[in-house]
Amino acid sequence: MKSGLAKLREELSDIEVDEYRDFFDLVDEDKSNSIDADELKQVMVMMGMEAPEEQIKAMIGEVKDASQPMEMDFDEFLTLMAIFVGPRGDQQQKELEEAFNAIDEDGGGSIDMEELGGAFKKYGERVSQEELDGIVKIVDADGDGACHETAGCLRRECPSMNSVPCR
Repeated sequence: MKSGLAKLREELSDIEVDEYRDFFDLVDEDKSNSIDADELKQVMVMMGMEAPEEQIKAMIGEVKDASQPMEMDFDEFLTLMAIFVGPRGDQQQKELEEAFNAIDEDGGGSIDMEELGGAFKKYGERVSQEELDGIVKIVDADGDGACHETAGCLRRECPSMNSVPCR
């Protein structure tokens, strides 16, 4: 049974693992590297999922023996997310492509400085020219001042702009 769960967990993309790590770390307030049933419930609520106490206990029971404490480390949490949420690779790719296309206003297949600046402005983000230059420098693979890779462009790290989802 463990090998099937391990295989399921391996199907999670790096982006999904990073997202789940962020959720895990957010609720692991005591930094014990484990979360309990209450903290798991917080994660589920943050993800927009109903989480009655009985369901939370049943979920933990999927990765823990009943005789063990009702808490889990990050690996167990990842396994749990793989079981109950499942890999979303295709969905994420679609979302990234939709986001790229929304920013690529002229439909030219690339995002230039003007389109990127317009997107930030449209969503109420104040970004300096220096910050825009830094973002373009990171995502511009061929040095022409634009990003041509649909997914690659949106997955690269943006410089310290915490309010902007760049991954």
